[in-house]
Amino acid sequence: MPEREDDAWFGRTESGIGVGPRNWKGRAVLMGWVLLTVIAVVTYSTLGITIFVVAFYSAIVIGIVAVKSDLLDEYRSGRH
Repeated sequence: MPEREDDAWFGRTESGIGVGPRNWKGRAVLMGWVLLTVIAVVTYSTLGITIFVVAFYSAIVIGIVAVKSDLLDEYRSGRH
């Protein structure tokens, strides 16, 4: 699916952790996550609420990365 690769916000990298943003949309998602995480750490007074909120934001970002990347293409096409 060549059109999927052009539309992917995230993709595999040659070095590093293996996944990175490919375009401005991917970088915007990561910057938004960083901003929301910093706001949560500064705003919430109890550690439990802060951990819950940061975990919630992280789960959303992981879902976006999974959907908007080419990482699951081999499983979608039946090759694994």
